[in-house]
Amino acid sequence: MIEVIGRKLVVPKDEETIGYIGDHRVERVVFKLPKTYNGIDMSGFSFKLDTQFGDKKDIIDLDKTVGEYIQLTWTVEETHLLDSGYVQIQIRAFNGTLEKWGSSPTYLRVGASIGSTAEYPDPLPSEFVQMEARVTEAKNIVVEADVATKAAQALESQQKAKESEDSAADSKRDAGSAAEQSSYYAGQAGTYAGQAEESKNQAAAQAENAEGWANEARGYSQSAHAAIETIGNMMTPIMAAKQATLEAKDIAVGAAAEASGSIESLITCGESQPTRGLWMEVI
Repeated sequence: MIEVIGRKLVVPKDEETIGYIGDHRVERVVFKLPKTYNGIDMSGFSFKLDTQFGDKKDIIDLDKTVGEYIQLTWTVEETHLLDSGYVQIQIRAFNGTLEKWGSSPTYLRVGASIGSTAEYPDPLPSEFVQMEARVTEAKNIVVEADVATKAAQALESQQKAKESEDSAADSKRDAGSAAEQSSYYAGQAGTYAGQAEESKNQAAAQAENAEGWANEARGYSQSAHAAIETIGNMMTPIMAAKQATLEAKDIAVGAAAEASGSIESLITCGESQPTRGLWMEVI
């Protein structure tokens, strides 16, 4: 890679030879230069390479890519190698049709070839030239077809990108709607959670009341069982008292009957005796 520092072209030693007479598009010479020069942005400029073999001159367009630096590529064709030996080169930059910048010249080297075709009579080289012309034409057709294919692919990619953009917009709207629904449902869930907590508290209070009522019922049950047991224990004395009462009643009735009979006898006896008046007074 030939680095451009300021205006100077710094050529590494192992890159001084750019090819041999007859080479065609097998060698590439790459130039690296900053995007700005004296505060001027050159990334939008076009670049050309001037070459000179003795008194033979040529102008070559350079392919440009822009990244952190400007990179210029010279694909060396057979027509660029006008002679063997040293070739003088210089880079020039253009903004439209106006020349804006130029590097300082430097030298590269072209190696000689045997050049056997020069020994053949004229018809053969002419045929070679025609054949090369046909090959070049066929290559240009392929290149144009490739360009058309790439243009169609680029258009298809653009359409797909537009469809993807529309789909992304729809997805964004759907996501927004989903977010609103989620927010609404989250609010509802919060309300339900509050109601559930309140119901939980009420259930806990009712459970506590139920526990109290259960304790009271257990107390009443225990009292009832105790009362039943007490009543059961008192049944025998009660029945005995009842029996004694009945017996006492019978005795009382008998005694009353006897007393009534005795009084009646006394009355009868008094009426028959001289003491009847006294008994009457007693009675």
